[in-house]
Amino acid sequence: MISLIVGSLGRVGELRRLLGSLERQTYRDFEVVLIDQSGTEALVSVAADFPGVEVRRVVAQPGLSRARNLGLSLARGEIVGFPDDDSWYPPGLLAEVAKRLAAPGV
Repeated sequence: MISLIVGSLGRVGELRRLLGSLERQTYRDFEVVLIDQSGTEALVSVAADFPGVEVRRVVAQPGLSRARNLGLSLARGEIVGFPDDDSWYPPGLLAEVAKRLAAPGV
Protein backbone atom coordinates (compact mmCIF):
# COMPACT_ATOMS: atom_id res chain seq x y z
CA MET A 1 0.00 0.00 0.00
CA ILE A 2 1.04 3.56 -0.70
CA SER A 3 0.18 6.25 1.84
CA LEU A 4 -0.01 9.80 0.52
CA ILE A 5 0.18 12.39 3.26
CA VAL A 6 -1.26 15.74 2.24
CA GLY A 7 -1.25 18.81 4.44
CA SER A 8 -3.70 21.51 3.42
CA LEU A 9 -4.52 24.98 4.62
CA GLY A 10 -7.87 24.90 2.82
CA ARG A 11 -6.96 25.02 -0.85
CA VAL A 12 -10.26 23.63 -2.10
CA GLY A 13 -9.72 23.92 -5.86
CA GLU A 14 -6.17 22.61 -5.73
CA LEU A 15 -7.13 19.67 -3.52
CA ARG A 16 -9.96 18.78 -5.92
CA ARG A 17 -7.43 18.62 -8.76
CA LEU A 18 -5.11 16.36 -6.73
CA LEU A 19 -7.91 14.00 -5.64
CA GLY A 20 -9.26 13.89 -9.19
CA SER A 21 -5.84 12.84 -10.46
CA LEU A 22 -5.68 10.15 -7.78
CA GLU A 23 -9.13 8.87 -8.69
CA ARG A 24 -7.83 8.26 -12.22
CA GLN A 25 -4.85 6.14 -11.10
CA THR A 26 -4.72 2.56 -12.34
CA TYR A 27 -2.96 1.43 -9.14
CA ARG A 28 -5.65 1.29 -6.46
CA ASP A 29 -3.81 0.16 -3.31
CA PHE A 30 -3.32 3.59 -1.78
CA GLU A 31 -4.74 5.88 0.85
CA VAL A 32 -4.72 9.62 1.34
CA VAL A 33 -4.10 10.93 4.83
CA LEU A 34 -5.40 14.48 4.62
CA ILE A 35 -4.11 16.71 7.38
CA ASP A 36 -6.62 19.55 7.36
CA GLN A 37 -5.07 22.69 8.80
CA SER A 38 -7.65 25.10 7.43
CA GLY A 39 -9.63 25.67 10.60
CA THR A 40 -12.88 25.22 8.64
CA GLU A 41 -15.02 22.36 7.34
CA ALA A 42 -14.40 23.28 3.66
CA LEU A 43 -12.31 20.19 2.92
CA VAL A 44 -14.91 17.72 4.24
CA SER A 45 -17.05 18.04 1.12
CA VAL A 46 -13.99 17.94 -1.15
CA ALA A 47 -12.96 14.52 0.15
CA ALA A 48 -16.57 13.27 -0.09
CA ASP A 49 -16.71 14.23 -3.79
CA PHE A 50 -14.15 11.51 -4.63
CA PRO A 51 -15.61 8.20 -3.42
CA GLY A 52 -13.02 6.27 -5.43
CA VAL A 53 -10.24 7.61 -3.23
CA GLU A 54 -9.79 6.49 0.37
CA VAL A 55 -9.32 9.76 2.27
CA ARG A 56 -8.81 9.93 6.02
CA ARG A 57 -9.15 13.54 7.17
CA VAL A 58 -7.50 14.63 10.39
CA VAL A 59 -7.69 18.15 11.81
CA ALA A 60 -4.46 19.71 13.04
CA GLN A 61 -2.84 23.05 13.73
CA PRO A 62 -0.90 24.68 10.84
CA GLY A 63 2.64 23.66 10.06
CA LEU A 64 4.02 21.48 7.27
CA SER A 65 6.31 19.46 9.54
CA ARG A 66 3.45 18.97 12.00
CA ALA A 67 1.23 17.71 9.17
CA ARG A 68 3.83 15.29 7.86
CA ASN A 69 4.73 13.91 11.29
CA LEU A 70 1.07 13.40 12.18
CA GLY A 71 0.43 11.79 8.82
CA LEU A 72 3.37 9.43 9.27
CA SER A 73 1.95 8.29 12.60
CA LEU A 74 -1.34 7.42 10.87
CA ALA A 75 -0.04 5.99 7.58
CA ARG A 76 -0.67 2.31 6.88
CA GLY A 77 1.36 1.99 3.70
CA GLU A 78 4.79 0.49 3.18
CA ILE A 79 5.51 3.33 0.76
CA VAL A 80 4.90 6.94 1.84
CA GLY A 81 4.66 10.01 -0.34
CA PHE A 82 4.14 13.67 0.51
CA PRO A 83 2.30 15.38 -2.34
CA ASP A 84 1.52 19.05 -1.87
CA ASP A 85 -2.17 19.93 -1.93
CA ASP A 86 -1.59 21.92 -5.13
CA SER A 87 0.08 19.08 -7.03
CA TRP A 88 -1.46 16.39 -9.24
CA TYR A 89 -0.34 13.07 -10.66
CA PRO A 90 -0.45 11.85 -14.24
CA PRO A 91 -2.38 8.61 -14.81
CA GLY A 92 -0.28 5.54 -14.06
CA LEU A 93 2.19 7.30 -11.76
CA LEU A 94 1.40 5.24 -8.66
CA ALA A 95 1.60 2.02 -10.67
CA GLU A 96 5.04 3.03 -11.93
CA VAL A 97 6.24 3.92 -8.42
CA ALA A 98 5.02 0.58 -7.04
CA LYS A 99 6.63 -1.30 -9.95
CA ARG A 100 9.99 0.39 -9.56
CA LEU A 101 10.10 -0.05 -5.79
CA ALA A 102 9.23 -3.75 -6.16
CA ALA A 103 12.17 -4.36 -8.51
CA PRO A 104 14.94 -6.65 -7.32
CA GLY A 105 17.65 -4.85 -5.42
CA VAL A 106 15.57 -1.84 -4.48
